[in-house]
Amino acid sequence: MRPLSTLPIPPSVQGALSRAGFHTTDDVGGVGAVALSEAAGITRRQALDVLRAVRGKGEGAGSGRSAAVSLAALVGGGTAQESGAEEVGRSAYALLLEERQQVPIITFCAEVDEMLGGGVPLGKVTEFTGAPGIGKTQLGMQLAVDVQIPEAFGGAGGSAIYIDTEGSFVVERAVEIASAVVSHLDAQAAADGVAHGLSLESVLSSIAYYRVHSYVEQIALINLLPGIVEELGNVRLVVIDSVAFHFRHDFANMGVRTRVLNGMAQSLTLLAEKAGLAVVLMNQVTTRGISQGHAYLAPALGESWGHAATVRVNLFWDNGARLALLFKSPSHSQGSARFAVTVQGIRSEPPDEPPPGTSPKRGNKRLRASASTGGEEAGASESVAREEEAMKVGAGATKRHHPLK
Repeated sequence: MRPLSTLPIPPSVQGALSRAGFHTTDDVGGVGAVALSEAAGITRRQALDVLRAVRGKGEGAGSGRSAAVSLAALVGGGTAQESGAEEVGRSAYALLLEERQQVPIITFCAEVDEMLGGGVPLGKVTEFTGAPGIGKTQLGMQLAVDVQIPEAFGGAGGSAIYIDTEGSFVVERAVEIASAVVSHLDAQAAADGVAHGLSLESVLSSIAYYRVHSYVEQIALINLLPGIVEELGNVRLVVIDSVAFHFRHDFANMGVRTRVLNGMAQSLTLLAEKAGLAVVLMNQVTTRGISQGHAYLAPALGESWGHAATVRVNLFWDNGARLALLFKSPSHSQGSARFAVTVQGIRSEPPDEPPPGTSPKRGNKRLRASASTGGEEAGASESVAREEEAMKVGAGATKRHHPLK
């Protein structure tokens, strides 16, 4: 029997467990994740983490129990055959419950959040692609601040890791974005009578910043991320800005580059799933070919890299306006939304002023998948055609009330 305070459990979760009467490893010995979540008022992901800590490290050295326990035992609370590795099988219902508990990270643009199904999802890898100046770094810094918004205010209530490969992270800009979010929460807290507990200093202190100067440093840091995440505790976001920078010029052998990139993608996907956090990749674009007499842009790192992210969003200009186009998602249809980069950070674009005597024409449209034309480059794959259309076409997105307004 060990006190729960001696285990690697975040203080906020320890407090919830203590208030619910769970003080030692014996107290949670026969409790499953679902029951523990309901009894202590924590998420099922947090309950799973607690049970892993208890059953993996909470037993005495002479107990003979393996450090790895089956997920079936963790979720159900009964006994299960234990081995040196976690069982792969999980019920679809357990996955559903876990997904419903996860709070997406808002972007502070209601239209983009709506397009993504509430915001950037936890447990998945999301990639934003776009040309320089479109707002990728701005979005990355915005997410690093927004992930800290408390759950009571519609946020994920976590911290962030920001990996900067280009030197584009500007702390003064982060101060502007953080100040705007704190001010927004101050106003919301005053209206609702609920304290949020964030300050400019606390927000900046909860962004762990890493500057990498080569692909070797980048790979090494990514391999160390699981330990860093465990040490920091409550990390809910990892941003890599940009993922492609060190891989576009330092490799003479493209086959080696592809293998290295595939390994990095697998590591990031595993980290997102196991730690229940969002991995956000900012990616550059490159000229891929000619279609109908015009050069078109596509995400850097090639077609094989397109499988690295679960969700892919292209950021591009359309008649002077910034558009975000969702062109890959397992759960949401293709769509687009306008957004703006303001002094306060990422925000919804102000509505167009209609001419006198007319009604606004801002559309509640969803982008429809376009069929590829015969003028495409010979031999182009279906995925290339979809990405080409994604780079060229955009439309307005359905609006909704923003969760923080």
